[in-house]
Amino acid sequence: MWIEVRDEDGRVLIWNRAAAEISGHASEQVVGHGDVDGWLYPDRARLDAARSRFAAARRSESPAGVKTTIRCRHGDDRVMVWHTATLPADASATGGLLILGLDVTAQERAEAALQQSEANYRLLVENQSDLVVKMDTANRFLFVSPSYCQVFGRNEADLLGQTLMPLVHEDDRAATAAAMEDLFRPPWRTYLEQRARTGAGWRWFGWADTAVLDDDGQVVAIIGVGRDITDRKLAEEALFEAKERAQVTLDSIGDAVITTDGRAIVEYLNPVAETLTGWSAADANGRPLQEVFRIVDERTRQPAPDPVERCLREGKVVGLANHSILVGRHGWEHHIDDSAAPIRGRDGQVLGAVLVFHDVTENRQLARRMEYDATHDALTGLINRQEFERRLERVVNSARQYDARHALCYLDLDQFVKSGDSILNCPFHQRRQKVPRGACMRISGRRAALPAVDAAKNGPGRAAQPPQQAG
Repeated sequence: MWIEVRDEDGRVLIWNRAAAEISGHASEQVVGHGDVDGWLYPDRARLDAARSRFAAARRSESPAGVKTTIRCRHGDDRVMVWHTATLPADASATGGLLILGLDVTAQERAEAALQQSEANYRLLVENQSDLVVKMDTANRFLFVSPSYCQVFGRNEADLLGQTLMPLVHEDDRAATAAAMEDLFRPPWRTYLEQRARTGAGWRWFGWADTAVLDDDGQVVAIIGVGRDITDRKLAEEALFEAKERAQVTLDSIGDAVITTDGRAIVEYLNPVAETLTGWSAADANGRPLQEVFRIVDERTRQPAPDPVERCLREGKVVGLANHSILVGRHGWEHHIDDSAAPIRGRDGQVLGAVLVFHDVTENRQLARRMEYDATHDALTGLINRQEFERRLERVVNSARQYDARHALCYLDLDQFVKSGDSILNCPFHQRRQKVPRGACMRISGRRAALPAVDAAKNGPGRAAQPPQQAG
């Protein structure tokens, strides 16, 4: 503590070590001087203010100290609380003044920092859009922010001391009570979503609540920070409904649908895709597409190009190669047509692909049958005149373009058989089997034509020798 004694003329008689350390002025520099106040209060305004406070304290005889700010020798300011007492005169000395000083600079700074912090906190609480409340352990309001009062159309006086439950939607009260109970055990915090009746009607709020513990670890209060999440809830509900509609649509359409991520990993199969591939959606999820969707060329039996791989690489719609067969998980085969389209995010980046395909096995079989019927005679199974002329034109063009030599044999079936029983064993039938690259056609009645392709080795005269008449 600063201890200083002055005589009636204001000269310093005693200047202890604490006074020297605080002020920066050594005892030998101060003792005997009468203008120490001029050192401690270098500017006139501060000096006059200090003297005025001391004079007022002496007049009131108040035990409270006088607070001033002194300037130390090294230029820093210190906040001091002073107490003074008049020393009585005795036989050996005249009366003087005892001055005791306490350095409260650290305390003042802490209080100033606390006041600033409280001001900042109040400024934050009173001006933010989030709702802030403080409740006791019985869920009674101890504090409500202005934003809370504004949202609920109430004033602070009406809310303090009241519980929150009357404002909560009846269907959410049980969940709210359970969440509040969680605050009385570690981790001493919880998050809940509830509907509450506001000045604008029922609204959804999300609350992050934290328990306030005393030194013994007991819950003494609850701090809650809430936010209106009505728009988010409505968006989630709309998204859920849209997803449900899309799911029902995908499950109901007649085409098979498979979706993948950007690495061609299966994410979804609709029921038709499950049937055609033999994979359930649960089993296929997370597997590479090529494991679930295995396609081969029906002619070569080699793996067909993967449309999804190309779709992801090029970022465009890709169709399936012709003559593709889907080989199911259990070996079943289906002729299919399909296309793969990229799935893009809002930024245009490819996030995955959707593969749509359908079974065309019956269609292809029907098309082949119709093609066969259009080019063959229904009675004999031989090619008809139109197909014969098409093939003959192709042979003639081949001869012109490649200088190839071909032969054409024109037959009268009466020269081969004399009775119906010998038709199956007639030389004409044998001759047809000996010309695997030719095509036999019934022209009319009992006349037929047999072109022999690539007859260059034997010559046109030897490609088809006239049969000998039976009998």
